[in-house]
Amino acid sequence: MSVELGAPYPWHGPMWGRLQSGWRSGRLPHALIFHGMPGVGKRAFAEAFAASVLCRNSDDKGRPCGICGECQLMAAGTHPDITRVEILEDKKEIGIDQIRELREVVTLRSHRAGFKVVIVDPADAMNVNSSNALLKTLEEPSGDTLLILLTARFGALLPTVRSRCQAVAFPTPAAADAEAWLRGVLDRPDDAPALLALADGAPLKAQYLAGQDALPMAAGLIRELEALATGKSDPLAVAERWAKSDIPTTLSWVGGVLYDLARLKFGGVPSLINIVSRTSPLHDFASRTDPGPLFEMIDRVREAQRDALTSLNQQMILEGMLLHWNERFTNMNKRAKS
Repeated sequence: MSVELGAPYPWHGPMWGRLQSGWRSGRLPHALIFHGMPGVGKRAFAEAFAASVLCRNSDDKGRPCGICGECQLMAAGTHPDITRVEILEDKKEIGIDQIRELREVVTLRSHRAGFKVVIVDPADAMNVNSSNALLKTLEEPSGDTLLILLTARFGALLPTVRSRCQAVAFPTPAAADAEAWLRGVLDRPDDAPALLALADGAPLKAQYLAGQDALPMAAGLIRELEALATGKSDPLAVAERWAKSDIPTTLSWVGGVLYDLARLKFGGVPSLINIVSRTSPLHDFASRTDPGPLFEMIDRVREAQRDALTSLNQQMILEGMLLHWNERFTNMNKRAKS
């Protein structure tokens, strides 16, 4: 595991400076929650910050020296004073036994006579029992331990956990900054704006989607939405196909298309629909769409996104959403033509 020196990404610079200032002045609390959407670099930042805390010779900006024994152990992924708590391979959540083991680690002395760092990722994967087990550690911290909890769902953490940590928000970077960085790492730099639209502005997620060849998949999804809106496709058949894909990503893209329709309705510029064509039927469709059903559909997609987190029947969720799309928008399309 390689560790970047200092802030791992350009948009992290200001946040790195603030946290380093707090750390060096002794004002940083013993427990932090890094929260923000996936793909903004929370984990990379946590690893880099841990390297800074453990390094014996970091500079005045908190950049690890990269050559001391601590840095070499961090680079090799074998530093004994950093503990990572994650979902085990055969599990779906972080269980109470993992937190009990963590509590034992926290009570021990540092192996290297320095600080200990704990990274819990994703913290929202803790169930109620494991969250409550963590409270004792948060309430009675060891003086030489820094806990960093990472989450994309801040509200999913127990209020008692949130209240015992300092929350650090990781926003999406400015669009220009995200695009500049992404263009520098893509084989096809001109794909950057479309990929960022698919990734809700998160650069690392956009980079991942590029590797998954996501643009053709998104274009296919938008064409199917066009076909559903014009009554040329069967919502149940579409739901069956989509059920074999990454459901959260699919729902996120559907939501993005709906926001595009809202933008077009009120004179804005779409970000996703143009992936297919600047003359997509949805451009014309938006002008004939009533705002009420459009925003109702946005609510239905949000509901589907929540249900998809817990439901075992993902296809049924998609069927309900697409049947609603078909009923509302096809009927509206017919009325507009009559």
